[in-house]
Amino acid sequence: MAPQSEKRPTREFFVNEYLNKRRSALSIAKQLGVGETTIFRWMDSYGMPRRTSSENQNPLYGKEPSREELIELHHQKHISINSIAEKFNTSWGNIQRLFKKHGIKIKSHDEIILPKDFVKPSKNELRKLYYDDNLSTKQIAKKFDRNSSTIRSWLYKNNIQLKKTIPDKFPHNYWSKETIINRIKNIHHENGDLSAKFCSVHRRKLFQATLNYFGSWKNGVNASGLDYTKVLRIKQWTEKEILNEIKWSYNKGINLSHKNIIKINKKLITASENNFGSWAKAVQAAGIDYYGKVAINKNKYWTKEKIIDQIKSLYSKEKDLSFGFVKNGEYGGLLYASIIKFGSWENALQEAGIDYQKISKLKAQTKSFKAKLRAELTKEKLQELYVEKRLSTIEIGLIYGVSPNPITVLLKKNNIELNRPKYGYKKLVVCKDGHKVKSNLERNVCDWLHEKGIEHEYEPKYHKSKYYGNSFKADFKIGKFNIEILGMLGIPKYEMNFEKKTTQFMMVGGAGSACFKGEDYELYKNLIDKENKDVIVIVEPKKKILSKEEITRQIGFLIPLFSKNQKNLTT
Repeated sequence: MAPQSEKRPTREFFVNEYLNKRRSALSIAKQLGVGETTIFRWMDSYGMPRRTSSENQNPLYGKEPSREELIELHHQKHISINSIAEKFNTSWGNIQRLFKKHGIKIKSHDEIILPKDFVKPSKNELRKLYYDDNLSTKQIAKKFDRNSSTIRSWLYKNNIQLKKTIPDKFPHNYWSKETIINRIKNIHHENGDLSAKFCSVHRRKLFQATLNYFGSWKNGVNASGLDYTKVLRIKQWTEKEILNEIKWSYNKGINLSHKNIIKINKKLITASENNFGSWAKAVQAAGIDYYGKVAINKNKYWTKEKIIDQIKSLYSKEKDLSFGFVKNGEYGGLLYASIIKFGSWENALQEAGIDYQKISKLKAQTKSFKAKLRAELTKEKLQELYVEKRLSTIEIGLIYGVSPNPITVLLKKNNIELNRPKYGYKKLVVCKDGHKVKSNLERNVCDWLHEKGIEHEYEPKYHKSKYYGNSFKADFKIGKFNIEILGMLGIPKYEMNFEKKTTQFMMVGGAGSACFKGEDYELYKNLIDKENKDVIVIVEPKKKILSKEEITRQIGFLIPLFSKNQKNLTT
């Protein structure tokens, strides 16, 4: 009796089926109701070898089907290659090679699914039905009890051009100003798309004729008595709207550099260039010092003295001045100006009196630091942190101020087996309420919410941004509160992603949206009560640890709002 799909078979089962009977992993997977990958994972756990590609090409288990058998199965009984492969406990590729060996033609999918006595219409029949009788592919499909895609495939194979692909043909000297105006009016009357983008692709002849006679598509539309700005499918910005958008972004703390804005709102950049001549002029027109506060990468603005003053100012504010963070952050212009003026970022820091080795995120690459790290992270210490406490390489790296890579190297050198992914790309941690989360910090918060009787959603998507084109996820969501746990502060890429996430949130949410630390809830309470909009609540672990007491301190305000005894959990 075959093993149950939910229960892993024994090693003897795989030895018998896979090795002795030479069945394919796919065939076994279908029998057990699981995926092929699962079969290989189970076999790997038993230390069983996999067949190589050349081994899979060895003679089939049992009797190899003859040429006559293959013809009968495929051409007479209309059995597919995949089904034949399953019948002989082999792969699709082996059967295909046998067909090639015996010179047997492999039938198409359409030919396989057609009834044995079905006769396909000839080219002349198809042409008559499609053009002379003016039937659609759907109507022809209904006549032959097929689907439309099959009919289109027949037309294609018989070199019969589809109607919609035939370009418009107009006689010589057809176009005139009057003809163009009439065509545009007719399209408008039928509520057709008159945007330049659409017409340049789908009404090429009309579009080109309009350019020839009127100089531009806009002129042709206006000559037809229509307001071009009203037929466009894209927003037309006024100077006032551009300036208001720039001011709003500046007040929200959004980086107004050309490099950043073109990523999040390219249309604003284009509109600014069309109305003001350049993005810099538009920002200046909004009353913001572009060259002094925004475009810090302008060489004409930066001098050596200004570079050093800026570096000292950032250092006094305890900003991250590591090369990777500065390069990918809002100080990229300062970095490039430093390279031009001083030859390197390190030289600029040294001129500012800052020890580059102290702030470098690459310190793990130095010999002295490597030796110190090896001395501290002994095999016993790694066993304690990685195996017993089950900390990830990221979490251990944060403790010692390095990236996960040096930790991984030390684990391998000490012959400590790395944790293999269990669910996708990351090993998930199971919480008390059944949620599978990605870190111990997330588990602590999830368990706290569960114990307090607070209903919550794990990894909900933020509203999709029209600027970014993708959706970010929060860690948890309770009503209008999106909880973000900043467990990997100090990793530049992580911090940059979080900055993008919050920028998207604020851009889409607009006025009334907010991002604040949980402990500062009272400061934002009036705004949250007034505005019916989602907010981001930041939970920041202390020393990479989140105790119940610390969680209560930061997001304890959720208890009276969303505990089980509250009726409304969605507002």
